[in-house]
Amino acid sequence: MNPARKVRIAAWLGLVLLAAVSLAQRSSLQDQIAQHEQKLAAARASGSLREEATELNFLGMMYRQAGKPQKALEDLNAVLPIEQRAGNQAAQAMTENTMGRVYTDLGQEDKALALFNQALPVWRTLRIRQAEANTLNYMGKSYDNLGQREEALKNLNASLSIWRELDNGQAKTQVEQNHALPQSWRETGGRAGEAATLDNLGTTYSDMGQGTEALDYFNQARPSGGKWANRAAKP
Repeated sequence: MNPARKVRIAAWLGLVLLAAVSLAQRSSLQDQIAQHEQKLAAARASGSLREEATELNFLGMMYRQAGKPQKALEDLNAVLPIEQRAGNQAAQAMTENTMGRVYTDLGQEDKALALFNQALPVWRTLRIRQAEANTLNYMGKSYDNLGQREEALKNLNASLSIWRELDNGQAKTQVEQNHALPQSWRETGGRAGEAATLDNLGTTYSDMGQGTEALDYFNQARPSGGKWANRAAKP
């Protein structure tokens, strides 16, 4: 992919997610939804497909947070054709990841995994390692929910390996190449992304009845560790 186009795509992703974070700090979720429903109507009235796609993505993420999965899926399904026509692979993969997480919320892990498997090669092609690690983490959680523990561990360990490479600076080149990605994504190359994966590893080992291993991962995810003891003892 042309480097300039890659930066433009990353910048677009950055604007979408950073604006969402900023709004979350200023107003309630319902207020945000109302604002973006108005912006969506304005975008459609003006015929701006780019703005329509941006607002649909916002709304899909927000409706998921609000516990309205069907409305989230409605908006996310509406944005996919726009992204496909625009050839915006990164935006499409981001939408697929969000849709996959909605299906996980609904307990429909087969649908979630199908979407994650569509997004994963895009992140690898674009060398956006943070997004790759996130997707592997989501996949690991889905496999654990399906009772496929070994597959869950394979994906979670792959995710953890990427986070630690990023933490150790071994993937610095890829991070710099994607400097226009959301700051939150770059920051989660540290403890936040790693901690989420460690937590899911702990959950998987707990589900396998391996409490000692589970507690070790929970303690790594949350160094204080004490409150995780009951989770690790889960039969």
